[in-house]
Amino acid sequence: MFTFQSVYPAARPGARSQNRFMVDGVDTGPGVVDSAPRAGLSGAMRLLILVLVWDVFLAIGVWHDRLSPGPHRPQVAIKIAVGSEDRGLFEDPQAQKDFKTHGYKVTVSPFGSFAIAEQTDLSTYGLVLPSSTTATDALKARVHKQLSDEQLFTSPLVALTWKPLLPQLQTLGIATQSTTDGLWHFDVGAYLRASAQAKKWETPAGLSGHQVLLETTDPELSNSGAMFVGSAASDIDKGAVANTPGQIACAAGVLAPVLNAQGQQKSTTDQLFETYETGGLTGKPLVLSYESEFVGAALAGTLPEDAVMMYLDPEVGSDHSLVALSDNDDARAFTSFLKNDETFQRIMEHTYGFRPLGALHDDFADYMNAHGVPVATDLAPVPTPRLKDLKEIIKDATSPTPPAPPSGCGAP
Repeated sequence: MFTFQSVYPAARPGARSQNRFMVDGVDTGPGVVDSAPRAGLSGAMRLLILVLVWDVFLAIGVWHDRLSPGPHRPQVAIKIAVGSEDRGLFEDPQAQKDFKTHGYKVTVSPFGSFAIAEQTDLSTYGLVLPSSTTATDALKARVHKQLSDEQLFTSPLVALTWKPLLPQLQTLGIATQSTTDGLWHFDVGAYLRASAQAKKWETPAGLSGHQVLLETTDPELSNSGAMFVGSAASDIDKGAVANTPGQIACAAGVLAPVLNAQGQQKSTTDQLFETYETGGLTGKPLVLSYESEFVGAALAGTLPEDAVMMYLDPEVGSDHSLVALSDNDDARAFTSFLKNDETFQRIMEHTYGFRPLGALHDDFADYMNAHGVPVATDLAPVPTPRLKDLKEIIKDATSPTPPAPPSGCGAP
């Protein structure tokens, strides 16, 4: 701020009083105000000039305060319920510093996306970030009011395994390697056929004799588990979007043994990925995750040796949308900030491996390839069942008395 300080008061008529200008507490030197009357300038006129000069200094100081993100600037509190895999991004120290610089105090709470949409008490949250448009639709159906949402980023579903297990998965037709880019793919149909036949691992010791199972999150709570059901339903119904009673019954009947054989499932994808990292080849031989979890760990140098990522076939999308629970300026401004702030976008992509939406999308693969983390560029997500139909498939497949696949349905 600019201040004006009289240092030497006039001692006699006609003397010159010395004054000093202060800018943010720093003395910028003397100014001189003549206390003697001058011809043509009345006392009132001189006073008016001084007032105008002071107003200019004051205005400049106000703008200085507004443009400087110092500690005296009030912080806008933003509280977000996020999918578990998004927690690290918003709690990242550099992201937190960026938020504070722009006047935001951001706190997040992690949940499964369908837990956010259908179970979590959201009364204290201003924004939510589910991990798919389907979970966003579930949220909108719950609150029974029009909500605005903006897609921030996306991350495809992947299956994670280990290099020594690839030959067995190839023999079963589950794992295939592209001849063009060398990336691995997970054939959902082949996996369902192997599961129906209760195929078992042959090696190594500690894993041999156990059923080949893709461990997923609880589809009633977590988006990744629900989206795997959507991918499987697409394969079971031969590419059709399950929406008839017969298609829904078929998908539920085929998926029931696949889901129920897992026993207790994790409620969030982040929890499942952590157990993959620590459990190793014999503890977690095959798990479902997001590309961003694997890529983020690879960029950070924490990915375990021999870890392998396989893209699902058929692939399903997972677009993360920020949903404002109330129509207020702070929520709209923060959403716009996230979509346009280069620092946040860079952290999101280059540290946590999320795919940006919009103009920056084409740069994602180039950056990852340059850093030794090759990723797919030709993903074509299939449509998943409508929310109502997806929930019915999940409910029937996970019930205590799940149905058997109807005769003649598209079961593998």
